Amino acid sequence: MAELKKLTLIEAIIPKAENKTLALIRDIALILSFAALTGISGKLKIEIGPVFITMQTFAVLLSGALLGSVRGAISQLTYLFFGLTGIPWFSRGGGISYIFSPTFGYIVGFVLSAFFVGFLFERGWDKNLKKAILAMLL
Repeated sequence: MAELKKLTLIEAIIPKAENKTLALIRDIALILSFAALTGISGKLKIEIGPVFITMQTFAVLLSGALLGSVRGAISQLTYLFFGLTGIPWFSRGGGISYIFSPTFGYIVGFVLSAFFVGFLFERGWDKNLKKAILAMLL
């Protein structure tokens, strides 16, 4: 039985390079780009109550859908790491003290969400609009 090849949507947009070094550079650029997109989208917010409504959810789901499970999760881990080092791109700033923020659990959940959506999309859920919407709602 042939092994199922896990393709992601980004391969349709930016084909994978044959050279391993170029492929690695491409992956790093994509991961950093989606980490930055998540950080920037954290600044687009509606401030109501202790937990803001931001565009980050869209960026997280998009990273999983486009990059796949592993690269999507790594992009969110990168976002988390740089935010904890002090880059103020969380919705309320940044730094190691953000661990005690009421929204930190959401940020940890970003990693799992990107992985889960990417996992489903790699298994063909992106081929059907109803399944794609369901994957993002789960």
